[in-house]
Amino acid sequence: MIKVVFLTFLIFGLQTSVYAACNFSNVNDVFEKIKRHHPEIQVAKAKQAVLEKSVDVASLRPNPELDLDGNVTDTIDGDVYKIGVSLKHTFEVGGKRSARMKIAESAKKFGLAEAEHENQNALIDSVLRLHRLRQVHELIPIYEESLQAFNKILRSIRSRKSLSPEQQVEGETLELAVNDYKLKVSELISEKLNLNRHLSFFIGEKCTIPLSALPQLPDLSKNFSDNINSENYSKLLAAKSKFKLAEANLNLEKANSYPNIQIGPTYEYESAPFTHSNSFGVALTMDLPIFN
Repeated sequence: MIKVVFLTFLIFGLQTSVYAACNFSNVNDVFEKIKRHHPEIQVAKAKQAVLEKSVDVASLRPNPELDLDGNVTDTIDGDVYKIGVSLKHTFEVGGKRSARMKIAESAKKFGLAEAEHENQNALIDSVLRLHRLRQVHELIPIYEESLQAFNKILRSIRSRKSLSPEQQVEGETLELAVNDYKLKVSELISEKLNLNRHLSFFIGEKCTIPLSALPQLPDLSKNFSDNINSENYSKLLAAKSKFKLAEANLNLEKANSYPNIQIGPTYEYESAPFTHSNSFGVALTMDLPIFN
């Protein structure tokens, strides 16, 4: 019993000494803070920024390739010098670039829908914690009042000089109930501390949320409308985007079956002891899909 009481006061002392009350006037202020500082929402925003850049990366074209070669040949008449230069550009055949861009666009939409779903889950989790915190706030006084009532009856029974067997059983039962309620109060205080710690982490401030800033009891007597527009639901958007992403990957695989073409001008200079020559031409490089 002494341990339970000590634990209760210890938890309560930690709760009151570490955190001060947050400066919130209503629950909307809490939600705004959560939207700006919740870690999962911040991670989702970072993912969105990466997805935005992935479309730009997919639209990039291959860079031209510059080839240089030179050699010296020792002949009877003297040394012969040859220098060759070619500049080739890669043309992606089969719509590879457009297929990559469609993949990036579909992946972006899929990632944004998943990020939005994570944001919604984070907010739902925060709302549930806020409602539970209000419930704990209201449960603690009820249990403490019941505990006082049980203690009063128990003290009355213990003050008697002699007890009947029934009264002894009643006293022992009350003692068990008192210990159980003390443990329940300590558990609720601990849960209150835990909820405040989590929520203060979500809002980015080291403080406890006052009762006035917690949500009111929901009115479950109102009828829920069946005319809910589910077209913009994040889970549905993610499923549609995933299907589009699979289609885009299929189109890219089809485009990859076509070989790329590298084409560009070439220049060759040859210097012999008695002659000089310049050669110009066109270089063409491509895979022959004979075995495809």
